[in-house]
Amino acid sequence: VMDAAGSGRAALLGASEGAPMAMLFAATYPERTRALALYGGYAHFHRWVMPPERLDAFIATTETAWGTGATLPHFAPGRVEDSHFAAWWSRFERLSASPTAAAALARMNAGIDVRGILSAISAPTLLIHRRNDARVDPDASRFLARKIPNARLVEIPGRDHPVWTGDVDRVADLIEEFLTGEPAVADSERVLAALLVTRIYDTARLGDRMWSERSQRFQETWRLLVGRHGGRVAGTHGELMISRFDGPARAIRCAAALREAAQEIGVASAQGVHVGEIEMRGPPVGLTARVTIQLAAHASRGEILASRLVSDLATGSGLHFIDGGRIALDELDEPLAFVLATSEQHLEPACRSKPRPAEPAALTARESEVVSLIADGKSNAAIAAELSLS
Repeated sequence: VMDAAGSGRAALLGASEGAPMAMLFAATYPERTRALALYGGYAHFHRWVMPPERLDAFIATTETAWGTGATLPHFAPGRVEDSHFAAWWSRFERLSASPTAAAALARMNAGIDVRGILSAISAPTLLIHRRNDARVDPDASRFLARKIPNARLVEIPGRDHPVWTGDVDRVADLIEEFLTGEPAVADSERVLAALLVTRIYDTARLGDRMWSERSQRFQETWRLLVGRHGGRVAGTHGELMISRFDGPARAIRCAAALREAAQEIGVASAQGVHVGEIEMRGPPVGLTARVTIQLAAHASRGEILASRLVSDLATGSGLHFIDGGRIALDELDEPLAFVLATSEQHLEPACRSKPRPAEPAALTARESEVVSLIADGKSNAAIAAELSLS
């Protein structure tokens, strides 16, 4: 292929099982290899991916459930609860291979062992591995870093294995800097925004028809309330709704209104709020969006979970928060400090109730006589003469 394209030397990118192929090429054709960028790679399948007994179980799953998304937990456990992504993964399985071909590919990968050629690699090598990779043990890249001369290893946060999941921009930036010698240029089309992720779910087992009606009603209300609070609808993924705001206080107040709306409609809600940079155009993607989605996933029914940064930026807004501690989220080096938004409290004093006028006393006998004469239509003079009043 390189000859046909007129390429004398190339920089190779190998991801997962593509990494051993790239390493084998670099060791065999050093004069044709300018550089190696290896993501989530390994030199020996059974040692760093799965032992034989786990492989047998994986192949059994592949042969019986391929096309249903059953392999997703093996590759991207952080996306299992994302119904939109899970549906895409099922389709990805069906379109990529038949069950028989998928099982054959797994057996072929199980034979990978390129440990003996690592010392022969002379090209500059960059190794990238997610620190909690669910598919390939991070020790695989640490081994490569020790055995490939002058290799450089960069470990990044995350546990989902595919190179096109998680913080893809971070991976691309590392490779760009490695190949060009210059740091990646920051994208100027990014703005600081507050993201609100609203998740609704059925706890009452309403049935498909009633749940569909309530879900649709809530989404209509969601669009209305987001606009009313100065926000923008950013996208939906099944029962997951994403909106963006210019400030965190607006996002929190909108979340509180949505919580009340969910209660009135009869659906359960859980929400997350975070602040960070996002793309000006298109739906929110990247680290800020993924952290907000995970906050919503951790929230219990009726809760509004926000990062500590949100409460810091909302100081003076009248909003109140309770410290929630810290939670470990994918792609973050340190646990994230978070808070729970509570009901808004106002500082003005409560209005005093107005004093109720006293009940009128009963009429005296003379007053009753006067009232009777007035009712008869008599004038003041006639009343005075009849009652002998001077």
